Amino acid sequence: LPERGGHVGLVTVYHVLNQTIDVQWAGSRDGKKWWRPDRRACLPLRPLGDVGGGMVWPMHPLIEEDGRIYLYYAGCDGLHNDYQSTEPVEKMKGAGLRGWPHFYEPLTLGDDTYSPVRGCVWFHSALCRASWEVGRLWAAVTASGGNSDGELFTKEFDPVGGELTVNVVTLGDGALEAELISEGRVISGFGRADCIPVQGNHRRAIVRWKGADCCPNTRLQIRFFLRRARFYGYEL
Repeated sequence: LPERGGHVGLVTVYHVLNQTIDVQWAGSRDGKKWWRPDRRACLPLRPLGDVGGGMVWPMHPLIEEDGRIYLYYAGCDGLHNDYQSTEPVEKMKGAGLRGWPHFYEPLTLGDDTYSPVRGCVWFHSALCRASWEVGRLWAAVTASGGNSDGELFTKEFDPVGGELTVNVVTLGDGALEAELISEGRVISGFGRADCIPVQGNHRRAIVRWKGADCCPNTRLQIRFFLRRARFYGYEL
């Protein structure tokens, strides 16, 4: 799905040990090289027995409409297979076959699966829908949390001047602050002590310094300070 500055997509992840399937976010700047900022499920599984408790299968490409991203998926209430049973593998070991814990395929589908038909695994699911806010699929946060400050540096770049805006949500007494750095030194008047903290829920909050709303037109680097904040991105 094309997004500002690149693309976002879904990765369907099969977990062999517990036989579940979930989906995770992936991002790319060019549509060729992809990365996952967080390998936790973006759509957490529900308890087993509930719809979406064992597996989540995307049924349609992501849809963007009215500021939200929608996913239609099949939520299965069971596991991928009955691999909790060790009987097929015990048979393999008894017959002198090797490969534990890998399963020999002809032995995996049979009387040891939860299926009314031999050699056929049935899935039971329902068509479901999930949605997320555009531009808020993942965020930068402090690793330690609490009142500890976290710092985030951008690469050096050549701005054209103008206002620095941030997409951020702060929690409680949390805040986001920023300072501008040029050639390894903080630019006078644009240090952390000069920054007016940003607090609240803002998609395009203007970062202001005492006596200045616009960034200087010089090559610079931005250092953000986060405290109890979810920082989704910035524009300059």
